[in-house]
Amino acid sequence: MLACPVWAAASRTKIKKLQTLQNKFLRIALKGLWFMRNKQLHNDTGLPYLSTWITQQFKNVQEKLHKADGAL
Repeated sequence: MLACPVWAAASRTKIKKLQTLQNKFLRIALKGLWFMRNKQLHNDTGLPYLSTWITQQFKNVQEKLHKADGAL
């Protein structure tokens, strides 16, 4: 996803809202009960937390930019 580095500049509040939405969708997809911990949802699916994923994507883009031979 090319737009992912833009999310690195998003506020913590916005990221938290997106994470809450992802947790709700995971709970629905796994037919998880309301008392299931978010960590368990992510462990069961192998999905990282949204903030972790965004940070990793941003780092990947930065590394690619530093390795690029051509001028921008």
